[in-house]
Amino acid sequence: MRDVIDLTRLCQEEGVSEEKEITFGMKELTVVGVSYPVVEAGPFLFTFECVKKGSVHIEGRYDLKVTAPCDRCLDDVTCEVTASVSEDLDVTPDTPGVDMDELLSREFLMSFPSKILCSEECKGLCPVCGNNLNHKECGCDRHSPDIRMSAALDAFMKSSK
Repeated sequence: MRDVIDLTRLCQEEGVSEEKEITFGMKELTVVGVSYPVVEAGPFLFTFECVKKGSVHIEGRYDLKVTAPCDRCLDDVTCEVTASVSEDLDVTPDTPGVDMDELLSREFLMSFPSKILCSEECKGLCPVCGNNLNHKECGCDRHSPDIRMSAALDAFMKSSK
């Protein structure tokens, strides 16, 4: 269920404000082609204020919880994303309202963390066998020399002969 708020009545007189409880209606959010299921959403309290006739200011803050994979080990993590909305909208006969799901989802995208971790101590996946190192050590030899140092290593090897 999409929450579209009709603003025509509110924007008739400057200074009129109204608080509304908004429920986020989307079951998942997509960020750069990846969908994240919404685990918990709202309701959230928003203020709608007529700043001048035909213009409404929307103010509010909300927290959504989504399920996302850890960037190191790929285990699912419940990730809380907090976003703030502070936006002025012009109300016209063509755009008499605002789709709050669209507005909240746009702000969510701006607030989505660039890195999601199950914990700061996450060991990630073994680059050799792909085993999740948080669950069990695999014993693979994961030492690989830094290729940026190969010229120096070659020179060192030649001089030691």
